Amino acid sequence: MYDGVKKMKIERNFIFTCHTLNDKEKRSLLIYDLIRKRGIISRSEITKATGINAVSVSNYINNFIEKKMVLEKGFDISTGGRKPELIELNTEANHVIGIDIGKREIRGAIADLGINIKVRKQIHRPADREVSSEVVRLVEDMIAASKINITDIKAVGLGLSDEKFINVVAAIKKKTGIDAFYGPSAACAAFAERRINQSADVDNLLYIYSDVGEGVMMHQDIYLSASEDESLMEGKLRYLRPWDDYLSIAESARREVARGVGTKMVSLAKGNVNNITREDVMACARADDEVALNIVLSAGINLGLRIAYLVNLFAPEIVVIGGGAQDAGDIILMPLKKTVDRLAFRDHLKGLKIITSTLGEDAVDIGAASLAIREVFIKA
Repeated sequence: MYDGVKKMKIERNFIFTCHTLNDKEKRSLLIYDLIRKRGIISRSEITKATGINAVSVSNYINNFIEKKMVLEKGFDISTGGRKPELIELNTEANHVIGIDIGKREIRGAIADLGINIKVRKQIHRPADREVSSEVVRLVEDMIAASKINITDIKAVGLGLSDEKFINVVAAIKKKTGIDAFYGPSAACAAFAERRINQSADVDNLLYIYSDVGEGVMMHQDIYLSASEDESLMEGKLRYLRPWDDYLSIAESARREVARGVGTKMVSLAKGNVNNITREDVMACARADDEVALNIVLSAGINLGLRIAYLVNLFAPEIVVIGGGAQDAGDIILMPLKKTVDRLAFRDHLKGLKIITSTLGEDAVDIGAASLAIREVFIKA
C-alpha cells in the first residue's frame, strides 16, 4: 500500500482492503472464488469444499441472492433426500471496471463477476493535470460502448503507477456515483496473475512487477508490499520496494550508446539516445546484439539477487515475473534462475517454480477489476 506498513488495519476509504480480513469477509471471498472457479455449484458442494457448515453457507448464499450477486440455477441430480440447489454468479447484472494508470498509457476494461472482459479501451496518458478528467471520460466511454446499465457497474478499481493520481478515485465517484478503490500497479498485477493464471493459483506467491521493479508477496488473499517512503524501508521490506524503471535496461542502453559503443541500438536511437526503449533493447538482445545481451544479462542477475533474498525471507511456492521483463524470455530468465539457485536456501528451493506472466500489458487493469470484485463481496 502506498502508505506503507503503518497501515496494516483494514482501510475502506478508497484503498483496496489488502490486509487482515474478519471471518465473514474471508468466507464471503472463499465462497465467491469457489463459485467463480466451478461456474455452477451446489450449496452442499460449497459446504464440502470450504468446510463451512451448511446453515452458514445457506446464509451467505441467500444474502448474495438477495443482493442479486448470484442466481439459483435449479436442481442437480440427487443421491437421496432433498435435491441440491445449484448456484452460479449473476454475471449479467454485475460488472466492474479496472483501470491501469501507467507511465505511458491508461488502459481500461469492463469485466463481469467471472472476470470475463466485456469491453477494453486504452488511451495515451496525457499531462498529469489532465489525467483525472481523461480517466473519467474513459470510464464513461467504456460504459457507453458496453451498453451496460450504469447501475450494474458495482465498483471501479484503479492500479496507480504513481500515488499523485489518487485524486482520480474521488473524481470517478463524484462524476459517476460508482464506488472506486485504488492500489499500486504491482499489487493489481499480482492479483490478476493469482486469479487468471492457473499456474499461479497457490497460497504463497511472490510477484515481481519489473516495470517499477516492485515486489509483492501474497499469502492467500492478503498482500504485502512496501511504500516508497524511505523511513519505512528498514529491514526486510526494503527488497519489496520499487527500484529503477524496467530494471534500468533502457537507461543502461542509453549510456552505452552515448559512449559510442558499437551496437544495433545506435540505429534505433536515430541520433537521440532518449529514443531507446526497453522494448528496443529486448529486441536487440534477441537478435544477439552483444551490448544488449550484456545489459539484459546484468538485469537478470540483479533481479535474481533480489528474488533470492525474498525467497529466503518468505519461502514462496511460485515466483511470477511480469511487467515487461518476461518479454526477453530465457535471455533474462536463465541468469535470474541461476542466481536464485546459487543464493537461495536449499530448503526453500524445493518445489519452487519461477515462471513468467501470462497477462502481459493487461495484468494491471484485470487485477484492478478483480480487486474491485473482491471489494464488492467483502462489503456484501
